[in-house]
Amino acid sequence: MDEHDLRVRNWTYHRFVETGRAPRVEDVAEAVGISQEDAAAAWHCLHDGHALVLEQNALELRMLNPFSCIPSGDRVAAAGRKWYSNCAWDSFADFGWLRERVRRPGGDPVGQSVRGVPFALGRR
Repeated sequence: MDEHDLRVRNWTYHRFVETGRAPRVEDVAEAVGISQEDAAAAWHCLHDGHALVLEQNALELRMLNPFSCIPSGDRVAAAGRKWYSNCAWDSFADFGWLRERVRRPGGDPVGQSVRGVPFALGRR
């Protein structure tokens, strides 16, 4: 993984956290100022390095750990937005990424604390 791949990774994660949706390779290419082929190659390199997970037969994101790019039974909410997690444990990690008060959307939240900061998570 080189500096180019890190720029692609950072922009991909930032955009996902910002929008709650997985960006397309075209979006990455345009934002980072590279060709779609180079963006795709960077995603494949990041996939091989376990920095993200691509769909098996498509150039689409499946996971940006700890986030899930596809609907799952585990969700977190913060700052008026919602994201899916890969599992309940990843919901804890989402808090670290989001640096916000995280709560379970809908239903009674399960309160937790990380570094003394309260948040809540759970299954949808």
